[in-house]
Amino acid sequence: MKLVYVAGPLTHPVPEVMELRRERALAFGRHIESLGPYVAFVPHAHILEPRGATPEEVWRVAMRKCLANLRRCDFLVPIPGWEESRGARVEVWLCRRRSGFPPVVQVEDLRAAG
Repeated sequence: MKLVYVAGPLTHPVPEVMELRRERALAFGRHIESLGPYVAFVPHAHILEPRGATPEEVWRVAMRKCLANLRRCDFLVPIPGWEESRGARVEVWLCRRRSGFPPVVQVEDLRAAG
């Protein structure tokens, strides 16, 4: 089994938008798992928004956790719209330019390999 990191937008000042983003990322992760021997790591499922925390505070805490988990993964797959996410842009940049991070692949690549 290969661990696949799902990168996409999460934080937003409107809680309902954050919930929609979380649901979309989780659905994308389920799709990845249906393609073959993959387990999706969807960081959106592990990020909590403490009551009273600003989106910036949530983002900073989330990024620390996400980057630590990203290094454990075999691949990073950006979901459509990832470019809108400051965090996903950082994650993709690191994977493309730094050693110790997984390669960036598309869902089609996983489908072909699965």
